[in-house]
Amino acid sequence: MTPFKIYIARVQFDTDYYYNAYPKSSTNDVKAANRVQDAVHDFEKASGSLSPAEFEKAYLDFVIRVQPDLGSTGVAPIGT
Repeated sequence: MTPFKIYIARVQFDTDYYYNAYPKSSTNDVKAANRVQDAVHDFEKASGSLSPAEFEKAYLDFVIRVQPDLGSTGVAPIGT
């Protein structure tokens, strides 16, 4: 591991700033939101012609499928 750490120390550069387009969201939060958005669009397309009973089942399946991606964002990371 030491040669790798030495390499990182040689090629890194310091910055005086930190930018985050979504201050309270990590990259995983953004990826999860994209998955949910895609799932909503797919559900919208697939559910237009369903009967009420079919819609209920499809909606419950949809919620179960996207539930792992429905989180809340936490405190923004603090750059040091």
